[in-house]
Amino acid sequence: ADALPGLGKREQRALVLYASGLTSKVVATAMSTTDETVKSYIKRARRKYRDAGTDLGTKIKLRDHGIRAGWVPKQ
Repeated sequence: ADALPGLGKREQRALVLYASGLTSKVVATAMSTTDETVKSYIKRARRKYRDAGTDLGTKIKLRDHGIRAGWVPKQ
C-alpha cells in the first residue's frame, strides 16, 4: 500500500470505502456518521492527496488509485 498523505483514520476509512464503490450514504451508515461528514472527509482526503501530487478528483481516478495502492480489490 502507498503512504497516505497525512490522512486521519476516519478520512482514510471514508476514502477507502468510497473508492471501493460504496455511496457516501452507505459509507456514512458504515461509519455511524452523516452523509455530509463523509463528504467532508473525502473532500479533505482528496485535497491532501492533491497537495501531495496525486489527483483523485473523480471517483474513477480514486478507484484506480485504490486498486494500485492495494486497498480496493480488483473486480
